[in-house]
Amino acid sequence: MPVTAEVTYVASLTEGRGNIESPIKDQETLDEWNEAVQACVERVTKKNTACCGDGRCALCTAATAIENSSFLSGDQIDEDMELSYQIFGGHYTGATYAAVLADLAIVRDDARFQDAFNTMAGQLESMGDEDSGHTTNLSFDNPDKTECGFEEGFAIALANTVEDEQLLGFVLDTVAALNGAASFDTFSEQDKQYLGQIVATAKARLNQKTYFNHDAVAHRDSLKQKYGGKNLSILKSAHDARHGHYEGMLAVVRNLEKTVNQQKLARQGKQAFVYHQAFAYRTADKLTGSVQENRKMELAYDFESVVIGMKLFARGMPVSIVE
Repeated sequence: MPVTAEVTYVASLTEGRGNIESPIKDQETLDEWNEAVQACVERVTKKNTACCGDGRCALCTAATAIENSSFLSGDQIDEDMELSYQIFGGHYTGATYAAVLADLAIVRDDARFQDAFNTMAGQLESMGDEDSGHTTNLSFDNPDKTECGFEEGFAIALANTVEDEQLLGFVLDTVAALNGAASFDTFSEQDKQYLGQIVATAKARLNQKTYFNHDAVAHRDSLKQKYGGKNLSILKSAHDARHGHYEGMLAVVRNLEKTVNQQKLARQGKQAFVYHQAFAYRTADKLTGSVQENRKMELAYDFESVVIGMKLFARGMPVSIVE
């Protein structure tokens, strides 16, 4: 059942460079979309993981698809899927990138991204958290791709961002907006310093040419088996340039008890990317040992979410806060 929520526009991705273009071009349409998102806010039922924030309609889980391959046609939808949080790339992948960018002590000495992933997996599993991710009905068994834009493209997006001062400026302004500031210039001096350190760490890791070696296909295939396949979502793709992506906005959720039911929204003819900031911040709190590390990882989560958004979304996609 829907629950009470406030949905408020805070920014637009002014320098988005992807091909996922929002149909929202005026205030009336923005109000309509905010109301649609608001009507699809529901209580989280699975609280120890986060699926990807991809807005395409979830058809089923891998567990269901393996048992009944007809779901891969895209013509059936399992309406009883559990509702979890959303982090781009899924829980463990998103947490690992955030930890690396924040230069947390627990991953600092890991030589490769996969080593850092394994470290984070061990930490999160010890806390009772589970991994999660997605593929699509068209890429369920594809040996070359999964159609998760974050897992397959974040390293490239990160490189493009830190090498382009103008684009980096837009990213930092948007991160500030997600935290209630008018722009990066009006952010607190401490937060500006942390973001500067995050950018410096990104550049250093990118200079290690073999560091970002995440294998999205191997991760997908492991999730087909792990947890009985229940934590690998199968999203509906299409044979077009946008692979079924028709998201109109990015929704950022700040309440741990609720989130946007993206499947329900997509079935109504609207799609929205979702970044569950409250879950990201809770994860940061669980993994860090100081106030400074905690805040830095929070900002790293925000930073990575905006970086991938600028890569995937076309210019001007609106960002709204869900509280």
